[in-house]
Amino acid sequence: DLDYDAACGRARAGQTPLSLLLLDVDYFKDYNDRYGHAAGDEVLQGIAAILLEVCQGLDHCGQPARIGGEEFAVLQHGNHEEAERIGELLRREIETRLARQGRRVTASIGVATWRPGETMGPEMLFQAADENLYRAKAAGRNRVMAG
Repeated sequence: DLDYDAACGRARAGQTPLSLLLLDVDYFKDYNDRYGHAAGDEVLQGIAAILLEVCQGLDHCGQPARIGGEEFAVLQHGNHEEAERIGELLRREIETRLARQGRRVTASIGVATWRPGETMGPEMLFQAADENLYRAKAAGRNRVMAG
């Protein structure tokens, strides 16, 4: 459970930045079609394990959540640069640790940050992160886009 509403409330009340990272597995449908649903499930489980491991080792990183078929989200209380760094770390870990037997797995990540004093409320993070995720896909995939 992402607990998005509670995180937005805490960010507003504490006037602290809140970042959202949206992660989508690149070419996941093709992977499933080529290697089978069992292999696809292993990829999703591997990504979930990487997200948990990385986020548990970081301050201010929330519990990752699967929000769609091959889409995951992570909330991070902290500055934009840190969120972008976490996104890049996740991207590299997925690419490195899930490659096996010639099967390449990559992810695209969109990052958005709400900062105290901005006219956009933290509630708009999903839209902004989703737009950045789309930009990452359009730019060739396997990258982090932040705005």
